[in-house]
Amino acid sequence: MTAAEAIWQAMTTLGGERSITEVRSWIEDHYPNRWVDIGTPMADLAYPGNASSKYSPEQRFLEALGDGRYRIRQSGRFAIGT
Repeated sequence: MTAAEAIWQAMTTLGGERSITEVRSWIEDHYPNRWVDIGTPMADLAYPGNASSKYSPEQRFLEALGDGRYRIRQSGRFAIGT
C-alpha cells in the first residue's frame, strides 16, 4: 500500500473531508509507523497542486480547502483509489 492509497482509504472512510491531523490519526491507527509524514503527500495529491508534486494530475484526488483541510474532489476520474 502506498501513502496515496492510505490517504484515499482514510478520506473515503472518514466521509470525504478532513484535516491533515484527522487523516494522520486514522492512518496511524490502521497502519502504525508506516509513514513519517502524511501532510506532504496530501498536499501533493491536491489538484491542481504544485508543479513539484510527484503525482500526475490524474492521480490528484484532493482539493485543498485551507487551514490544513482537504476533501475528495467532486468531479474527475482519479488513477488512485477508483
